[in-house]
Amino acid sequence: MPSLKNKFILFDFDGVLVQTLALTLEIIQRKNPGHTLEMIRKNMEGSIYDSPAVDQKHFEEFFSQYAQEIMKLPVMLGIQPALKKLAQEHTLIIVSSTITAPISAYADFHNLSRYFAEILGGDHEKSKTKKFQIIFKKYGVRAQDCVFIPGEYPAVSPRVWAN
Repeated sequence: MPSLKNKFILFDFDGVLVQTLALTLEIIQRKNPGHTLEMIRKNMEGSIYDSPAVDQKHFEEFFSQYAQEIMKLPVMLGIQPALKKLAQEHTLIIVSSTITAPISAYADFHNLSRYFAEILGGDHEKSKTKKFQIIFKKYGVRAQDCVFIPGEYPAVSPRVWAN
């Protein structure tokens, strides 16, 4: 495997560590049976927190169900040995729109927490771009020192990091 020059590897959670798209669709369809996968993807373009279709009450209801049900899902195939190897030479951080509590609980339950220096969820800061900037400042790194592994809802492109 070629060596990564990047010091930091920033992982999204959904779709990288665990496959959550089907769970997300199922939870949303319980309340809104007519919602399709395409409608969900459209709402998640940009930042889900900026979507006019979603309000605070929806977030609370969704994440209440999500936090319980995500624990039943397996870790993405092959991710644990990959994290173990990457953590030996790089600082790994989770940067997600999902709130921190279910990510932490899932990572603890599946023995993944030990690989990550930090978890920045949507309750820490809604904007992934701002979360990247927090990381840059806190750790004294630049965008070119990092690589971002996007998940199921790639809401931000790495080119916006430096903005």
